[in-house]
Amino acid sequence: MPVRVSGEAVLVNAHYDALERAFRNLVVNAVEAQDGRGRVDISVSHADGVAQVLVEDRGPGVPTELRSEIWNPDVTTKHRGTGLGLAIVRQTVAHHGGTVAVHDRAGGGASFEVRLPVESADAS
Repeated sequence: MPVRVSGEAVLVNAHYDALERAFRNLVVNAVEAQDGRGRVDISVSHADGVAQVLVEDRGPGVPTELRSEIWNPDVTTKHRGTGLGLAIVRQTVAHHGGTVAVHDRAGGGASFEVRLPVESADAS
């Protein structure tokens, strides 16, 4: 499964292990949504003090009626899922002062957008 990453590194003031787990959940979900046969694109950008990370797949996408529910514990569309992954993502991102949202990817699939405050240049 190819994973393509684009963009420059952006510094955020965050707990590494927690954010690593959150992004791993998003990437694993993207891989599983495509049954391991698609491509996952990860892009990083920043503007106006906010880092934006997009994790995009070419799977079936997230049905509109589930988009507000998928962030809740025990909500899953997987046969063997626990429904905790996206709840952890949302909680972790919110704890770091950010937001997470899901959109349709142009051309089909899902696009998960994580926005986090960028570390200021004068932070120690």
